Amino acid sequence: MGAYDSGFDRDALINNYTIKNIDENNNVYKSGLRNGDIVIKYDFPKWGSPDQIVTIKTTKGEFKFRPESANKKDI
Repeated sequence: MGAYDSGFDRDALINNYTIKNIDENNNVYKSGLRNGDIVIKYDFPKWGSPDQIVTIKTTKGEFKFRPESANKKDI
C-alpha cells in the first residue's frame, strides 16, 4: 500500500467542498468530475491505498474512481 495522487487539490475539497485544479489525465477526470464541482460527501481509501475506490458525491451526481499511484509512470 502506497501513497496515491488524488488528481485534484485535496485541500480545496476538505476546506471548501469544491473540486479545483483537476488533472485531466487522471482517473478523477475520467470519472466525470470537473473543476468547480460542489461536493456534498466524499469517501477516500483508508491508509492512502490506490487499490480502493474513491467515492465523491456532488450536486451533479455520484462519481467513483480508483486513485492513481503517486509513482505512476506513463510508458
